[in-house]
Amino acid sequence: MNLNDARRPAPEPFRLGQILDKTGLTARQVREWERRKIISPGRGVGNQRVYDSGDVTILLQAKSLRGAGLGLEETRNALKLLNGKGSEVDGEALRQIRAIAGRVAGEIEVIDRLSAAVLGHGAQRR
Repeated sequence: MNLNDARRPAPEPFRLGQILDKTGLTARQVREWERRKIISPGRGVGNQRVYDSGDVTILLQAKSLRGAGLGLEETRNALKLLNGKGSEVDGEALRQIRAIAGRVAGEIEVIDRLSAAVLGHGAQRR
């Protein structure tokens, strides 16, 4: 392999193993999110799942949202907003998203106070 080969993006479509490498997800997670309609991969030869770069993006977004504590339905609604399908989000979903935003804002405030306390404590020790 030469340097030019390293810069070339992997050709689409991707197989499941490649998706697992790119996202750090398990096969079980990817299949569950497919079952729950978070992603809809195509089918290739032998009816194997085939994924594209859009699926990778959505899976990485979903992974981040789930890691931030969002439930599956909240994640689905946030993904719709992130990917330009906000018209599909109903009033209940917007209420959930506002509640999450409030919760995150509160957590950021706590982090800011803790950081200030740690930095202030460190300055006092010098």
